Amino acid sequence: MNFNEVEKYLYSRIKDKIDIGYSAGFSLERVKYTLELLGNPQEKIKIIHIAGTSGKGSTASFISKLLTAHGFKTGLTLSPHIQDIRERLQINNELIDKNIFANNFTFLLTTFDNVEKSSYGSLSYFETIICLAYYTFWKENVDYAVIETGLGGTYDATNCISNPGKVSVITKIGFDHMKILGNTLYEIARNKAGIIGEKQHVIYLSQLHTNKVIKNKIEEMHSSGEEIKIDELIKIYEEKFDFHSKDFDISGISIKNTPEYQIENFVLAVKTINYLSYRDNWKTREDILRKTFEDFNFSGRFELIESEGVKYILDGAHNKQKMEAFVSSLSKKYPATKFTMIIAFKADKDVASMLEILLPYPQDIYITSFNTDNQDISHKSFPANDIKVLLQSRNFSGNVKFEPGINNIIKELKLIYSNPNIPIVVTGSLYLVSEFKKHLLNKHQQ
Repeated sequence: MNFNEVEKYLYSRIKDKIDIGYSAGFSLERVKYTLELLGNPQEKIKIIHIAGTSGKGSTASFISKLLTAHGFKTGLTLSPHIQDIRERLQINNELIDKNIFANNFTFLLTTFDNVEKSSYGSLSYFETIICLAYYTFWKENVDYAVIETGLGGTYDATNCISNPGKVSVITKIGFDHMKILGNTLYEIARNKAGIIGEKQHVIYLSQLHTNKVIKNKIEEMHSSGEEIKIDELIKIYEEKFDFHSKDFDISGISIKNTPEYQIENFVLAVKTINYLSYRDNWKTREDILRKTFEDFNFSGRFELIESEGVKYILDGAHNKQKMEAFVSSLSKKYPATKFTMIIAFKADKDVASMLEILLPYPQDIYITSFNTDNQDISHKSFPANDIKVLLQSRNFSGNVKFEPGINNIIKELKLIYSNPNIPIVVTGSLYLVSEFKKHLLNKHQQ
Protein backbone atom coordinates (compact mmCIF):
# COMPACT_ATOMS: atom_id res chain seq x y z
CA MET A 1 0.00 0.00 0.00
CA ASN A 2 1.18 3.53 -0.67
CA PHE A 3 0.70 6.38 1.78
CA ASN A 4 -2.56 7.62 0.26
CA GLU A 5 -4.02 4.11 0.37
CA VAL A 6 -3.02 3.75 4.02
CA GLU A 7 -4.62 7.09 4.88
CA LYS A 8 -7.84 6.02 3.16
CA TYR A 9 -7.82 2.70 5.04
CA LEU A 10 -7.28 4.43 8.40
CA TYR A 11 -10.00 6.99 7.81
CA SER A 12 -12.39 4.17 6.97
CA ARG A 13 -11.99 3.07 10.60
CA ILE A 14 -13.43 6.33 11.94
CA LYS A 15 -16.77 5.92 13.63
CA ASP A 16 -19.62 8.30 14.39
CA LYS A 17 -19.21 7.67 18.09
CA ILE A 18 -16.64 6.21 20.44
CA ASP A 19 -16.61 2.44 20.80
CA ILE A 20 -17.56 2.27 24.47
CA GLY A 21 -16.59 -1.40 24.67
CA TYR A 22 -12.96 -0.60 24.02
CA SER A 23 -11.65 2.87 23.16
CA ALA A 24 -13.50 4.76 25.86
CA GLY A 25 -13.58 2.27 28.66
CA PHE A 26 -13.94 -1.15 30.19
CA SER A 27 -11.32 -3.03 28.17
CA LEU A 28 -7.90 -2.82 26.57
CA GLU A 29 -7.84 -6.48 25.65
CA ARG A 30 -8.07 -5.92 21.90
CA VAL A 31 -5.12 -3.55 21.64
CA LYS A 32 -3.10 -5.65 24.11
CA TYR A 33 -3.78 -8.76 22.04
CA THR A 34 -2.65 -6.94 18.89
CA LEU A 35 0.56 -5.75 20.52
CA GLU A 36 1.27 -9.26 21.78
CA LEU A 37 1.02 -10.53 18.20
CA LEU A 38 3.57 -7.86 17.27
CA GLY A 39 5.98 -8.95 20.01
CA ASN A 40 5.05 -6.19 22.48
CA PRO A 41 7.23 -3.46 20.94
CA GLN A 42 6.01 -0.97 23.56
CA GLU A 43 7.87 -2.93 26.24
CA LYS A 44 11.20 -2.68 24.40
CA ILE A 45 11.61 1.11 24.38
CA LYS A 46 11.90 3.82 27.02
CA ILE A 47 8.55 5.57 27.22
CA ILE A 48 7.36 8.85 28.69
CA HIS A 49 3.58 8.54 28.96
CA ILE A 50 1.55 11.74 29.37
CA ALA A 51 -2.04 12.21 30.55
CA GLY A 52 -4.03 15.21 31.74
CA THR A 53 -6.82 17.54 30.74
CA SER A 54 -4.79 20.58 29.71
CA GLY A 55 -1.23 20.89 28.46
CA LYS A 56 -0.44 17.27 27.73
CA GLY A 57 0.26 17.83 24.02
CA SER A 58 2.47 20.85 24.67
CA THR A 59 4.29 19.08 27.52
CA ALA A 60 4.86 16.05 25.29
CA SER A 61 6.21 18.30 22.54
CA PHE A 62 8.52 20.12 24.96
CA ILE A 63 9.88 16.82 26.31
CA SER A 64 10.43 15.47 22.80
CA LYS A 65 12.20 18.62 21.64
CA LEU A 66 14.41 18.69 24.74
CA LEU A 67 15.39 15.03 24.33
CA THR A 68 16.15 15.49 20.64
CA ALA A 69 18.21 18.62 21.33
CA HIS A 70 20.25 16.62 23.86
CA GLY A 71 21.18 14.20 21.07
CA PHE A 72 18.66 11.39 21.56
CA LYS A 73 16.58 9.80 18.83
CA THR A 74 13.05 10.49 19.96
CA GLY A 75 9.63 9.23 18.92
CA LEU A 76 6.53 11.35 19.50
CA THR A 77 2.83 10.68 19.03
CA LEU A 78 0.22 13.43 19.46
CA SER A 79 -3.53 13.58 18.95
CA PRO A 80 -5.54 14.96 17.40
CA HIS A 81 -3.43 15.97 14.42
CA ILE A 82 -3.86 19.45 12.96
CA GLN A 83 -2.65 19.13 9.36
CA ASP A 84 -1.10 15.75 8.71
CA ILE A 85 -1.85 12.30 10.12
CA ARG A 86 1.91 11.82 10.55
CA GLU A 87 1.84 14.29 13.46
CA ARG A 88 0.84 11.10 15.29
CA LEU A 89 4.09 9.44 14.21
CA GLN A 90 7.13 11.71 14.52
CA ILE A 91 10.84 11.02 14.78
CA ASN A 92 12.98 13.81 16.22
CA ASN A 93 9.97 16.14 15.95
CA GLU A 94 9.72 15.64 12.20
CA LEU A 95 6.90 13.88 10.38
CA ILE A 96 7.96 10.37 9.57
CA ASP A 97 8.70 9.65 5.91
CA LYS A 98 5.55 8.67 3.99
CA ASN A 99 7.20 5.53 2.64
CA ILE A 100 8.20 4.35 6.12
CA PHE A 101 4.69 5.06 7.38
CA ALA A 102 3.14 3.10 4.49
CA ASN A 103 5.64 0.21 4.53
CA ASN A 104 5.29 -0.35 8.28
CA PHE A 105 1.53 -0.24 8.06
CA THR A 106 1.48 -2.68 5.14
CA PHE A 107 3.67 -5.07 7.12
CA LEU A 108 1.24 -4.92 10.06
CA LEU A 109 -1.91 -5.25 7.97
CA THR A 110 -1.98 -9.05 8.16
CA THR A 111 -1.91 -8.82 11.96
CA PHE A 112 -4.69 -6.23 11.94
CA ASP A 113 -6.77 -8.48 9.69
CA ASN A 114 -6.20 -11.46 11.98
CA VAL A 115 -7.36 -9.43 14.98
CA GLU A 116 -10.47 -8.40 13.06
CA LYS A 117 -11.28 -12.06 12.36
CA SER A 118 -10.85 -12.94 16.04
CA SER A 119 -13.42 -12.53 18.79
CA TYR A 120 -12.00 -9.06 19.51
CA GLY A 121 -13.22 -7.56 16.25
CA SER A 122 -11.69 -4.74 14.24
CA LEU A 123 -9.32 -2.23 15.76
CA SER A 124 -10.51 1.36 15.98
CA TYR A 125 -8.75 4.18 14.13
CA PHE A 126 -6.92 5.29 17.29
CA GLU A 127 -5.98 1.77 18.34
CA THR A 128 -4.58 1.06 14.87
CA ILE A 129 -2.39 4.17 14.87
CA ILE A 130 -1.13 3.53 18.40
CA CYS A 131 -0.08 -0.01 17.47
CA LEU A 132 1.63 1.38 14.37
CA ALA A 133 3.38 4.02 16.48
CA TYR A 134 4.72 1.56 19.04
CA TYR A 135 5.92 -0.79 16.30
CA THR A 136 7.54 2.04 14.31
CA PHE A 137 9.32 3.55 17.32
CA TRP A 138 10.74 0.13 18.20
CA LYS A 139 11.78 -0.58 14.61
CA GLU A 140 13.36 2.87 14.30
CA ASN A 141 15.31 2.10 17.49
CA VAL A 142 14.41 5.34 19.27
CA ASP A 143 16.14 6.18 22.54
CA TYR A 144 12.90 7.52 24.00
CA ALA A 145 9.27 7.56 22.89
CA VAL A 146 6.96 10.33 24.14
CA ILE A 147 3.34 9.15 24.12
CA GLU A 148 0.37 11.48 24.58
CA THR A 149 -2.82 9.73 25.68
CA GLY A 150 -6.08 10.26 23.85
CA LEU A 151 -9.02 11.06 26.13
CA GLY A 152 -8.21 9.46 29.43
CA GLY A 153 -5.74 7.10 31.03
CA THR A 154 -7.05 3.86 32.47
CA TYR A 155 -8.67 2.57 29.29
CA ASP A 156 -6.80 4.70 26.78
CA ALA A 157 -5.41 2.64 23.90
CA THR A 158 -1.90 3.90 24.70
CA ASN A 159 -2.06 2.39 28.19
CA CYS A 160 -0.43 -0.97 27.49
CA ILE A 161 3.04 -0.48 29.01
CA SER A 162 4.00 -2.57 32.05
CA ASN A 163 7.75 -1.89 31.72
CA PRO A 164 8.91 -0.39 35.06
CA GLY A 165 11.15 1.96 33.10
CA LYS A 166 8.14 3.94 31.88
CA VAL A 167 7.79 7.47 33.27
CA SER A 168 4.26 8.76 33.72
CA VAL A 169 3.61 12.51 33.53
CA ILE A 170 0.26 13.96 34.61
CA THR A 171 -0.50 17.55 33.64
CA LYS A 172 -3.32 19.82 34.82
CA ILE A 173 -6.62 18.04 35.41
CA GLY A 174 -10.01 19.67 34.89
CA PHE A 175 -13.51 19.09 33.55
CA ASP A 176 -13.66 17.67 30.04
CA HIS A 177 -15.07 14.54 28.38
CA MET A 178 -17.26 14.01 31.44
CA LYS A 179 -19.58 11.52 29.69
CA ILE A 180 -16.60 9.19 29.43
CA LEU A 181 -14.31 10.11 32.33
CA GLY A 182 -16.79 11.05 35.06
CA ASN A 183 -18.55 14.12 36.42
CA THR A 184 -16.22 14.92 39.33
CA LEU A 185 -12.54 15.82 39.51
CA TYR A 186 -12.08 12.72 41.66
CA GLU A 187 -13.42 10.45 38.91
CA ILE A 188 -11.51 12.25 36.17
CA ALA A 189 -8.26 12.20 38.16
CA ARG A 190 -8.69 8.50 38.90
CA ASN A 191 -9.03 7.83 35.18
CA LYS A 192 -6.00 9.96 34.28
CA ALA A 193 -3.96 8.27 37.03
CA GLY A 194 -4.74 4.96 35.37
CA ILE A 195 -1.57 5.33 33.28
CA ILE A 196 0.48 4.71 36.44
CA GLY A 197 1.87 1.18 36.27
CA GLU A 198 3.62 -1.15 38.69
CA LYS A 199 6.93 0.21 40.04
CA GLN A 200 7.07 3.13 37.62
CA HIS A 201 8.07 6.72 38.27
CA VAL A 202 5.38 9.42 38.21
CA ILE A 203 5.79 13.18 37.79
CA TYR A 204 2.57 15.05 38.41
CA LEU A 205 1.32 18.59 38.72
CA SER A 206 0.20 19.44 42.24
CA GLN A 207 -3.52 20.21 42.38
CA LEU A 208 -5.55 20.44 45.59
CA HIS A 209 -8.49 18.35 44.38
CA THR A 210 -6.55 15.62 42.59
CA ASN A 211 -3.35 15.03 44.60
CA LYS A 212 -4.88 12.45 46.93
CA VAL A 213 -6.17 10.34 44.04
CA ILE A 214 -2.79 10.32 42.33
CA LYS A 215 -0.88 9.63 45.54
CA ASN A 216 -3.18 6.69 46.34
CA LYS A 217 -2.61 5.25 42.87
CA ILE A 218 1.16 5.63 43.21
CA GLU A 219 1.05 3.80 46.54
CA GLU A 220 -1.25 1.10 45.16
CA MET A 221 1.14 0.45 42.26
CA HIS A 222 4.27 0.53 44.47
CA SER A 223 5.58 3.35 42.31
CA SER A 224 7.57 6.48 43.11
CA GLY A 225 6.05 9.94 42.78
CA GLU A 226 7.30 13.47 42.31
CA GLU A 227 4.75 16.18 43.09
CA ILE A 228 5.47 19.35 41.10
CA LYS A 229 4.36 22.52 42.86
CA ILE A 230 4.39 24.60 39.74
CA ASP A 231 4.19 28.09 41.26
CA GLU A 232 7.26 27.44 43.39
CA LEU A 233 9.19 26.03 40.44
CA ILE A 234 8.25 28.88 38.12
CA LYS A 235 9.75 31.30 40.62
CA ILE A 236 13.00 29.33 40.55
CA TYR A 237 13.15 29.11 36.76
CA GLU A 238 12.05 32.72 36.41
CA GLU A 239 15.41 33.79 37.79
CA LYS A 240 17.12 31.92 34.94
CA PHE A 241 14.72 32.64 32.11
CA ASP A 242 12.89 35.83 33.20
CA PHE A 243 9.51 34.46 32.10
CA HIS A 244 7.50 37.55 33.00
CA SER A 245 8.34 40.99 31.68
CA LYS A 246 6.63 43.91 30.00
CA ASP A 247 4.16 43.13 27.21
CA PHE A 248 4.62 39.40 27.77
CA ASP A 249 7.99 39.26 26.04
CA ILE A 250 10.76 37.40 27.79
CA SER A 251 13.85 39.41 28.66
CA GLY A 252 17.02 37.84 27.34
CA ILE A 253 15.06 35.43 25.17
CA SER A 254 13.79 36.69 21.83
CA ILE A 255 10.59 34.68 22.12
CA LYS A 256 7.94 35.27 19.49
CA ASN A 257 4.50 34.18 20.61
CA THR A 258 4.77 31.67 23.43
CA PRO A 259 1.70 32.18 25.64
CA GLU A 260 1.93 32.36 29.38
CA TYR A 261 0.28 28.99 29.89
CA GLN A 262 3.18 27.28 28.11
CA ILE A 263 5.50 28.27 30.98
CA GLU A 264 3.78 25.70 33.19
CA ASN A 265 4.14 23.00 30.53
CA PHE A 266 7.79 23.88 29.96
CA VAL A 267 8.66 23.66 33.66
CA LEU A 268 6.90 20.29 33.95
CA ALA A 269 8.85 19.08 30.91
CA VAL A 270 12.14 20.27 32.41
CA LYS A 271 11.45 18.36 35.62
CA THR A 272 10.84 15.25 33.52
CA ILE A 273 14.08 15.78 31.63
CA ASN A 274 15.96 16.27 34.91
CA TYR A 275 14.65 12.95 36.19
CA LEU A 276 15.55 11.09 32.98
CA SER A 277 19.06 12.55 32.95
CA TYR A 278 19.58 11.49 36.58
CA ARG A 279 18.17 8.00 36.03
CA ASP A 280 19.94 7.36 32.73
CA ASN A 281 23.20 9.09 33.62
CA TRP A 282 23.43 12.02 31.21
CA LYS A 283 23.63 15.76 31.79
CA THR A 284 21.13 18.42 30.91
CA ARG A 285 22.41 21.63 29.34
CA GLU A 286 20.92 24.96 30.32
CA ASP A 287 21.64 26.46 26.91
CA ILE A 288 19.49 23.73 25.35
CA LEU A 289 16.67 24.36 27.82
CA ARG A 290 16.81 28.08 27.03
CA LYS A 291 16.89 27.66 23.26
CA THR A 292 14.10 25.05 23.27
CA PHE A 293 11.81 27.43 25.13
CA GLU A 294 12.84 30.34 22.93
CA ASP A 295 12.12 28.47 19.69
CA PHE A 296 8.99 26.63 20.83
CA ASN A 297 6.01 26.69 18.51
CA PHE A 298 3.12 24.29 18.76
CA SER A 299 0.55 24.07 16.01
CA GLY A 300 -2.88 25.28 17.09
CA ARG A 301 -1.80 26.66 20.46
CA PHE A 302 -1.47 30.47 20.43
CA GLU A 303 -0.17 30.08 16.90
CA LEU A 304 0.34 33.32 14.97
CA ILE A 305 -0.20 33.04 11.21
CA GLU A 306 -0.20 35.73 8.56
CA SER A 307 -2.02 35.14 5.28
CA GLU A 308 -2.49 37.68 2.51
CA GLY A 309 -1.73 40.54 4.86
CA VAL A 310 -4.11 39.37 7.59
CA LYS A 311 -2.82 38.15 10.97
CA TYR A 312 -4.54 35.39 12.92
CA ILE A 313 -4.02 33.82 16.33
CA LEU A 314 -5.15 30.18 16.27
CA ASP A 315 -5.75 28.49 19.62
CA GLY A 316 -7.69 25.26 20.00
CA ALA A 317 -8.94 25.97 23.53
CA HIS A 318 -11.87 23.58 23.89
CA ASN A 319 -12.81 23.51 27.56
CA LYS A 320 -13.19 26.00 30.38
CA GLN A 321 -9.69 25.42 31.77
CA LYS A 322 -8.00 25.83 28.40
CA MET A 323 -10.09 28.89 27.52
CA GLU A 324 -9.18 30.58 30.81
CA ALA A 325 -5.50 30.00 30.08
CA PHE A 326 -5.84 31.27 26.52
CA VAL A 327 -7.65 34.52 27.29
CA SER A 328 -5.29 35.20 30.19
CA SER A 329 -2.34 35.08 27.79
CA LEU A 330 -4.26 36.97 25.09
CA SER A 331 -5.22 39.83 27.40
CA LYS A 332 -1.67 40.19 28.71
CA LYS A 333 -0.16 40.27 25.25
CA TYR A 334 -2.84 42.65 23.92
CA PRO A 335 -4.12 44.65 26.92
CA ALA A 336 -7.38 46.60 26.62
CA THR A 337 -7.98 45.20 23.12
CA LYS A 338 -11.18 44.09 21.41
CA PHE A 339 -10.88 41.40 18.73
CA THR A 340 -12.70 40.00 15.77
CA MET A 341 -13.23 36.36 16.71
CA ILE A 342 -14.07 33.27 14.69
CA ILE A 343 -15.55 30.55 16.87
CA ALA A 344 -16.91 27.02 16.70
CA PHE A 345 -17.21 24.37 19.37
CA LYS A 346 -17.60 20.61 19.45
CA ALA A 347 -21.22 19.58 19.97
CA ASP A 348 -20.67 17.91 23.35
CA LYS A 349 -18.75 20.77 25.01
CA ASP A 350 -19.77 23.15 27.80
CA VAL A 351 -20.10 26.06 25.39
CA ALA A 352 -21.86 28.35 27.88
CA SER A 353 -18.88 28.29 30.25
CA MET A 354 -16.39 28.98 27.44
CA LEU A 355 -18.46 31.89 26.11
CA GLU A 356 -18.59 33.43 29.60
CA ILE A 357 -14.80 33.52 29.57
CA LEU A 358 -14.53 34.83 26.01
CA LEU A 359 -17.18 37.53 26.00
CA PRO A 360 -15.18 40.44 27.47
CA TYR A 361 -12.81 40.34 24.48
CA PRO A 362 -14.60 40.25 21.08
CA GLN A 363 -16.07 43.21 19.25
CA ASP A 364 -17.31 41.03 16.38
CA ILE A 365 -17.98 37.31 16.28
CA TYR A 366 -18.17 34.98 13.29
CA ILE A 367 -19.85 31.71 14.20
CA THR A 368 -18.81 28.92 11.88
CA SER A 369 -18.88 25.12 11.84
CA PHE A 370 -16.84 21.99 11.15
CA ASN A 371 -17.49 18.32 10.55
CA THR A 372 -14.35 16.20 10.80
CA ASP A 373 -13.73 13.12 8.71
CA ASN A 374 -10.08 12.45 9.52
CA GLN A 375 -9.87 12.28 13.32
CA ASP A 376 -10.43 9.60 15.97
CA ILE A 377 -14.20 9.79 15.57
CA SER A 378 -16.48 11.97 13.45
CA HIS A 379 -17.09 15.26 15.28
CA LYS A 380 -19.86 17.75 14.65
CA SER A 381 -19.97 21.34 15.78
CA PHE A 382 -22.29 22.94 18.30
CA PRO A 383 -25.36 24.43 16.53
CA ALA A 384 -24.86 28.06 15.47
CA ASN A 385 -28.37 29.09 16.52
CA ASP A 386 -27.73 27.79 20.02
CA ILE A 387 -24.56 29.87 20.21
CA LYS A 388 -26.54 32.94 19.12
CA VAL A 389 -29.07 32.30 21.89
CA LEU A 390 -26.28 32.00 24.45
CA LEU A 391 -24.75 35.27 23.25
CA GLN A 392 -28.11 37.06 23.40
CA SER A 393 -28.80 35.77 26.91
CA ARG A 394 -25.49 37.28 27.99
CA ASN A 395 -26.26 40.62 26.36
CA PHE A 396 -23.37 40.54 23.94
CA SER A 397 -23.60 43.88 22.10
CA GLY A 398 -21.12 43.29 19.28
CA ASN A 399 -21.82 42.13 15.76
CA VAL A 400 -22.61 38.43 15.33
CA LYS A 401 -22.63 36.64 12.00
CA PHE A 402 -23.04 32.98 11.10
CA GLU A 403 -20.98 31.84 8.14
CA PRO A 404 -20.42 28.08 7.70
CA GLY A 405 -18.00 28.61 4.81
CA ILE A 406 -14.52 29.26 6.20
CA ASN A 407 -13.28 30.45 2.81
CA ASN A 408 -16.03 33.07 2.77
CA ILE A 409 -14.93 34.34 6.18
CA ILE A 410 -11.31 34.59 5.02
CA LYS A 411 -12.33 36.53 1.90
CA GLU A 412 -14.52 38.94 3.86
CA LEU A 413 -11.92 39.58 6.56
CA LYS A 414 -9.28 40.29 3.93
CA LEU A 415 -11.48 43.10 2.60
CA ILE A 416 -12.29 44.68 5.98
CA TYR A 417 -9.10 43.97 7.96
CA SER A 418 -7.81 47.37 9.05
CA ASN A 419 -5.45 47.08 12.03
CA PRO A 420 -2.33 44.95 11.37
CA ASN A 421 -1.36 45.20 15.05
CA ILE A 422 -4.45 43.34 16.22
CA PRO A 423 -4.80 39.75 15.01
CA ILE A 424 -8.07 37.98 14.33
CA VAL A 425 -8.70 35.24 16.89
CA VAL A 426 -9.76 31.71 15.89
CA THR A 427 -10.70 29.54 18.88
CA GLY A 428 -13.10 27.06 20.47
CA SER A 429 -11.86 23.76 19.04
CA LEU A 430 -8.75 22.12 17.65
CA TYR A 431 -10.95 20.79 14.87
CA LEU A 432 -11.91 24.35 13.91
CA VAL A 433 -8.23 25.34 14.01
CA SER A 434 -7.33 22.36 11.83
CA GLU A 435 -9.92 23.21 9.17
CA PHE A 436 -9.15 26.94 9.29
CA LYS A 437 -5.44 26.32 8.91
CA LYS A 438 -6.02 24.06 5.91
CA HIS A 439 -7.99 26.83 4.20
CA LEU A 440 -5.23 29.35 4.91
CA LEU A 441 -2.57 27.03 3.52
CA ASN A 442 -4.67 26.37 0.43
CA LYS A 443 -4.84 30.12 -0.14
CA HIS A 444 -1.04 30.28 -0.09
CA GLN A 445 -0.80 27.43 -2.59
CA GLN A 446 -3.29 28.94 -5.06
